[in-house]
Amino acid sequence: MLKNKKHNQIAGPLVIGGIILAVGLALMFLNSTPEYLKIVTDDGAMTVAGDFPSDLDVTVQIDNGSSQGSFTAAVEKVYSIGPDGVVLPALVALRMPTRQRELDTAYKIGFFDTERSLWVPLETRRDDELGYFEAATNHFSSWTLLAAPRVVVGEIDREAVLLDALASMPPGTQEYDVDLAYSTVDGDYVLLEESVLMGRCEDPPTVQGTDVTTMTDRATTLDIDGEDIDGTVRVIVSWEVGSGCANFLESSTGQEGFRVL
Repeated sequence: MLKNKKHNQIAGPLVIGGIILAVGLALMFLNSTPEYLKIVTDDGAMTVAGDFPSDLDVTVQIDNGSSQGSFTAAVEKVYSIGPDGVVLPALVALRMPTRQRELDTAYKIGFFDTERSLWVPLETRRDDELGYFEAATNHFSSWTLLAAPRVVVGEIDREAVLLDALASMPPGTQEYDVDLAYSTVDGDYVLLEESVLMGRCEDPPTVQGTDVTTMTDRATTLDIDGEDIDGTVRVIVSWEVGSGCANFLESSTGQEGFRVL
C-alpha cells in the first residue's frame, strides 16, 4: 500500500538585501564592456565560454565538498561557477564532455537550486562530433551533468499530492506557483515540471505580499524509462501571502490563460 508522507517546510520572507544586491550587480554589468572568455577547469570537464562583463572576475572550479556528496542524479563532478548568484546580461555556454556516453541514455546539464533544494536540468545539446554536451545560462551556481530519464508520475498519485499541497494554502494567499519534482529512494530531488499550476487573485491585490514556500511529499512508484521504481514525488509551492482575495484564477500545464476557480 502506498504511503502518503506529508512534509511541509515553510520558509520565511526572502532576504530583500540579496535581491537588491543582484539588481545592483545587473545594473553595474549593463555599463561594462563585454569581453569574450573561455574558461576550462583543470580536469577539462567543464568549459564556460561567452561574453562576460570586463570587470567581472569569473571562477570555475571543482566543488570538492558537493562532488563527494550523495547526489544520485549527478553523473559528473559538481562544478562551482562564481561569483555565486551573479546574473549576467547575456547567455553564456556551458560545455561538458560526452566521454562516449551511451547514445540511448539522455543527459542534461543542470544546476542546484538551493532555495528549492533540487537539481534543475536545462535544455542540452549533444554534439558527439565535437565531444561535448552544451547548455546556455545567464547565472552562476553549482553545475553538473545529470542523468535525464523519462519519468512518469501516476495520475492518481499526481492529483493526490497536488491536492494535498494546495490544502496547505497559507491564510492571505494572493498568488501561487506550483512545481513538481521527484527522487528515487534516498536520492536527491530533480525538477520534473515547472509551473504545473499557477494561481492569482481575480482582482489585483492591494498589498505587497511576502514569499512563503511549502513542500509536500508522497511516496509512490515512478515509471522511469519504462521501469517501475520506488520513489517520491514532491510538490513545491511558492506562495505570495498578503491580504488574500475573494476569487482565484488558475492556470495549469497545457492550458492557455487563467480560469476562475
